[in-house]
Amino acid sequence: TNASFSISPAPDHDDEPDGSITATVIASSSYEIVGSPSVSVVVKDDDDPSGPRLTIGDAPDKVRAGEKLVFPVVLSQAASGTVTVDYELGTFSPLLWPGYDFQDDDGGTSGTITFAAGEVAKTLDVHISPDAFFNHNDRIYVELSNLVGDATLPLQGSWAEGRLNGR
Repeated sequence: TNASFSISPAPDHDDEPDGSITATVIASSSYEIVGSPSVSVVVKDDDDPSGPRLTIGDAPDKVRAGEKLVFPVVLSQAASGTVTVDYELGTFSPLLWPGYDFQDDDGGTSGTITFAAGEVAKTLDVHISPDAFFNHNDRIYVELSNLVGDATLPLQGSWAEGRLNGR
């Protein structure tokens, strides 16, 4: 008896390294394995690394309560059409509450950044509440996901942080 299976990798906009899949037949007294019990295949990344790449950079300045972190969001070259990417704000600090101690321009902690055709640079402003209390060097991070459009989102470059200068 023969058996077969197929794997269809899903296309995405994430620029990641090639992967691999290994299938192994487990030995049994019911049959004889002829040749190697394992076979491996390489799954090639399907994204076009020559096109626009979207990245977010760390906020360059440490800020205090009442100030804002400014994260640069950049396409390496202009895209032919609209490019959107979702973002989410977070923190590693137990002292900071997302949405209360820090928020985006709309007062939230997540949203979408949109690049029109030809645009290559945006900023994401994160406002620190005037009454926020945090330690020296606490950090806020931004994570990008769900890219739509003619660009790739590399694994490195889809995450950035901003540092706070405590009281």
